[in-house]
Amino acid sequence: SVTMLISEGTVLSEQAGELELSNGDEQPGPLPDGVVCHLDKSHITVHTYPESHPHDGISTFRADIDVSTCGLISPLKALNFLLHSFNSDIVTIDYRVRGFTRDVDGKKYFIDHKINSIQNYIGSQMRDLYQMIDVNVYQEHIFHT
Repeated sequence: SVTMLISEGTVLSEQAGELELSNGDEQPGPLPDGVVCHLDKSHITVHTYPESHPHDGISTFRADIDVSTCGLISPLKALNFLLHSFNSDIVTIDYRVRGFTRDVDGKKYFIDHKINSIQNYIGSQMRDLYQMIDVNVYQEHIFHT
């Protein structure tokens, strides 16, 4: 397996006991069978649930994907990529804003961007493939499509 860090900024690497800036020009070698990846200020987890009927040959596959971020990157920016990648018949999307941030004067903000629907972050071509309904709890910053 391989362990790697994906970061918004420059990463310091330690080679031969000296610290140097990584320029990111290295070409990847052979691809491993498994990869462990730590995203700077973020993480992605995937839980899979393959199921099949023992007699009728009906199979389903469910993948629960959690994308958590902090910093400047919103998990909403990954929606179109994830929807396109899985080509799902049924999709349930939950978006929850947790915690708070502060401005330069120290004032707390429990949500730092405007949102009234997850659908606003899904491309029109992808939206045309699904029938969508929103169930949101605005006071708690919980959005469900």
